[in-house]
Amino acid sequence: MILQTDTLLHHRYRIKRLISQSEMSALYQATDIQDKSVVAVKQSLTSDPHLRKAFGREAFLLARLKHPALPRMHAYFEEGPEQFLVMQFIPGEDLGTLVERESDKFRTANAMIWILRWADQLLDLLTYLHNQQEPVIHRDIKPRNLKLTSRGEIKLLDFGVAKGAVDQTRFATRHSVRAYTQNYAPLEQIQGIGTEPCSDLYALAATLYHLMTGHPPPDALTRLAARLEHKPDPLRPANEINRLIPQGVAAVLHQAMEQERAHRFATASAMRTALRMVVQAQKPASSAETSREDSGSSGQQTIVTSGSGASAPTLSTAHMPEPPAKGPEQVHDEEPPASPPSLPPHTTLVVCQQGHGHFKTLSEAVMHAPPGAHILVRPGHYKEGFILDRPVDLTGDGPVGDIIIESTGVPVIQMQTDYAVVRNLTLRAVAGAVEHTIFAVDIAQGRLILEACDISSSTTACVAIHTEGANPVLWRCTIHDGTGTGILVYDQGRGIIEECDISGHAGTGIGVTRQGNPLVRRCRVFQGKQDGVSVSEKGAGILEECDIFDNGRAGVVVCQESTPIVRRCRLHHHPNGYGLYVSDEGPAIIEECEIFENARAGVGITQGGNPLLRRCAIHHEKQCGILVFEQGAGTIEGCDISHNGGAGIRIVRESTPVIRQCHIHDGKQVGILVEEQGAGTIEGSHISATSVRALKSGSRETPPSTTAPSIGTPGLAS
Repeated sequence: MILQTDTLLHHRYRIKRLISQSEMSALYQATDIQDKSVVAVKQSLTSDPHLRKAFGREAFLLARLKHPALPRMHAYFEEGPEQFLVMQFIPGEDLGTLVERESDKFRTANAMIWILRWADQLLDLLTYLHNQQEPVIHRDIKPRNLKLTSRGEIKLLDFGVAKGAVDQTRFATRHSVRAYTQNYAPLEQIQGIGTEPCSDLYALAATLYHLMTGHPPPDALTRLAARLEHKPDPLRPANEINRLIPQGVAAVLHQAMEQERAHRFATASAMRTALRMVVQAQKPASSAETSREDSGSSGQQTIVTSGSGASAPTLSTAHMPEPPAKGPEQVHDEEPPASPPSLPPHTTLVVCQQGHGHFKTLSEAVMHAPPGAHILVRPGHYKEGFILDRPVDLTGDGPVGDIIIESTGVPVIQMQTDYAVVRNLTLRAVAGAVEHTIFAVDIAQGRLILEACDISSSTTACVAIHTEGANPVLWRCTIHDGTGTGILVYDQGRGIIEECDISGHAGTGIGVTRQGNPLVRRCRVFQGKQDGVSVSEKGAGILEECDIFDNGRAGVVVCQESTPIVRRCRLHHHPNGYGLYVSDEGPAIIEECEIFENARAGVGITQGGNPLLRRCAIHHEKQCGILVFEQGAGTIEGCDISHNGGAGIRIVRESTPVIRQCHIHDGKQVGILVEEQGAGTIEGSHISATSVRALKSGSRETPPSTTAPSIGTPGLAS
């Protein structure tokens, strides 16, 4: 039962007011009459034996765990059937309440600084919890379980559903499926198949996502349903919602919220390092200036401290850091008030060929850099390749064209760590005397953030992403004029390729093969001598909002049982080929694309190709809009096919597509031409081509359930 004001518990704690109440517990503000301090009292309201054990487990965990981001526990006791937990009182509202009421004030540059500091404190806490002799998993990280102290320090509350070393009763297995908050819990927790440290990382990333964007992320079940239905992941990158979020921060959050556990950060420490590097990289100019002033020929490291230049976000007066209470009732705090927290110091090293830095080569700098170091590269032509075997940030300190890293016979960069950043460099790889497979940038593991780099190569590929552990981000890079492939993703490699220009390659612009699975967004792929994008040998991935044009063969090729999704792309002006070519049982999904002015046809489907074309516009092709030939299949649904030089859709040689709810109009020849044992199904389509006959023998019409297909002007007889 809920306690009344002035109730005295345990001969010591006098209840002052009810703070909050849930189905399982109530939280009160109380006074410790022995020392007049203000404390929080948590009361269990359940009679369920499993939940009562969980309440006791929370007390045990808090009693033995000591960390600045945990509330201090003062006492645990029982009075009759009632259970009580007495702990540090933290005034103000929780972050969940605040972000719901004042979300706009969280989405400011000043607030972003504080949120990232809180993230650093919480990741330090999770490192501590997960590294206990038997790891402690919180399992309910969310904004409502976070509060701020008067000094601006974050506190993680409510260990009632935590899994730890003590009393692993059946509650931790049989009942854990119920112990989660939907928008923040990973899939494994919702499904009740067990949690581990990376489950907390998912929840923390979801929490940070909510604080930074003002919107909770879509829950894991919604994301799973989208994946099973071959729909895009509804989890949008955080920086698309709030442009103040650095792209690198958004990438870290996205990786921590991967559906597959193996694809997340392995540890809280790894995620913390990644976020720190991104935060440090936001101030390259100031770091550069400090390094110029302090660096010389001594070779000593320059220590640059990230100071606290920002005040706390200005929200309401009820929640952000407050001065300690005055008078006889003091909030029980043992540490003296401190200034707002900041990230710890980091190391900046300077590479300069002329000897005006710490090192003359990148190889030496990386070899001697501590984890998390920021390496500034001065202009010069560095003839070397190097291995990234630790988390560092390499930034070109000048115009990208003036900082050239060139290797011969070896990769310029070999990625052999979990996280690193490379930005604003020109990377050139030259083939050696002995022919073998070489890539300018070889990414076989980890998340390499490759930003604003100029990359070309006379080797196998400019960038290679391979193995399941490789998950880089390529952002605003120019990848051009390679003698092989521009970007090659294979052997289950993944990653994000965003806002890059990929052009002039002798091979394919982007090649995805052997279960490669990248996300390619808002890129331009053009003027290659072969295909713009080729997806083969059970390749997958998503191409989204890309402009693919003027390549020597097709814009996009899908073959050999590959399953990509091509969405809102423009495929056009290929002088010798198709906009899209699908063969060999490729069940690709092509939706909301614009395909036009290609030489052979807008879309070619052949040899068992079975794509779904949905809501595409296919127009002004020199020949037919869609050519389905030699046992091609597929579903063409809701497409607008118009102004083509040949037939809107041509079906030949035992091909059997389904044409549903399409509008075929204003073509120079037949709307749909079926010949040479072609067949197919037409449902509810409107065909109004300026031709003599819309259909030829060998096809079959299937009227929709409500209205028959609308057939316009008869088509042209051949």
